[in-house]
Amino acid sequence: MITPKQIKHLEWIQVHNPTDDDRKVLHDQYKIRKGILNYALDIQERPRIETNPKQSYLLFIYDVPVTTRFSGDLSAEPISILVTKDRKLFTFTRTRSENTNNIVKKVIKNMMDDDQTEPQPEDVWNMLLEIFYQLTIPFSDHINRINAMRTNIQQNLSRKASRSEITQLLGLQTRIVYYLTSLTSNRELLTNIKRQFKDQLNETQLERVDDILVENNQELTMAQIASTVTQEVADAYSNLLDSSLNTTMKILTVFSILLTIPNIIFAFYGQNVNLPFANSPIAWELTIIISVIISLVIWWIYKKHWL
Repeated sequence: MITPKQIKHLEWIQVHNPTDDDRKVLHDQYKIRKGILNYALDIQERPRIETNPKQSYLLFIYDVPVTTRFSGDLSAEPISILVTKDRKLFTFTRTRSENTNNIVKKVIKNMMDDDQTEPQPEDVWNMLLEIFYQLTIPFSDHINRINAMRTNIQQNLSRKASRSEITQLLGLQTRIVYYLTSLTSNRELLTNIKRQFKDQLNETQLERVDDILVENNQELTMAQIASTVTQEVADAYSNLLDSSLNTTMKILTVFSILLTIPNIIFAFYGQNVNLPFANSPIAWELTIIISVIISLVIWWIYKKHWL
């Protein structure tokens, strides 16, 4: 779906879950090359900047945290922002990242001064940097949600450790890895902006890039701490479960030995050979006593942790 909006001297075109017909319109009407469209719509693209030698367009691919509407699953995926020299701003989003348009809309309205009638050269960069800043902030909320989920799982584990909770912790770890990857890639994009466009950015804009990098690094640190804690908790409880399993198997092994001893002794007396006490009137009782004594000895050895 393509939704064009004119806001002051900027035309904002929202491209959300585009169909093949939408792609054709973008190519034929808005003159966006197919290669650029493929980059902008590829969900596997990593954060980066795409432009041409004349810089007639700038394509920014930036990772944002997303939430699945029904399952509440947390993850991250790229959104694309395309800026052209004729003051058109394209945002490419999907179902899970549609909230990005609300952020962009708010930024555009706040950045457009009502008293300003003529476009200023720095307007586009000011707006882009503010969009990147606002898209970076939600990462901290998502990481805090993961920490809260981990705390809840830990409380369940403290009552009764189970493989189900361990699996949930590993799932959280996977999500954090996505965030770590996204934040690292976003940091590279921001660093490239500062290096590649330093001649086009004024001092205030360069400081804004630094602000975004500071926010990004803080969230990256949060994600790294969350990853370490989650992994250590998962490992600790996994080792606890493995230890419990080993103890259970050890007890079962001892009981198997104890249950085997009477069979061995009775089997001896079932052979057609002369054995001690075979002709005794209390042979039956003696075999039972011998079995019990040997079993008690083995149990005593086990309790002493010699077995």
